[in-house]
Amino acid sequence: MTDTAWQPLTDGTFHPVLHASRGVALVLLTAPSCSACKLARRMLPGWLREEVQHFYSLNVAEHAGIAKAYEVFHLPALFLFRDGLYHARLETELSQTEMRTEVARLLAADAQEEP
Repeated sequence: MTDTAWQPLTDGTFHPVLHASRGVALVLLTAPSCSACKLARRMLPGWLREEVQHFYSLNVAEHAGIAKAYEVFHLPALFLFRDGLYHARLETELSQTEMRTEVARLLAADAQEEP
């Protein structure tokens, strides 16, 4: 998969799109100047193709409301949703093994309250 796997979100579309998504959705909060974000955009769809059905990105340089609401201070920031519900913040090393392990662990737990 390439960068085209990512569907863009805005502050206005974030909640409606995610609440309508079935299966597992991964949201990447990103900015054009973030090199780690560029790596995540390139690698995550291939690494998590079996675990994640929807890949969404939100450019915080243009849409800062969600970043503020989710208390995002460092990029990239990753969030998991399942069947339209917020599940967890994904915080781990940007490697295939670590990502897959952490996604499995987080999805095995109950969903959390949305920030």
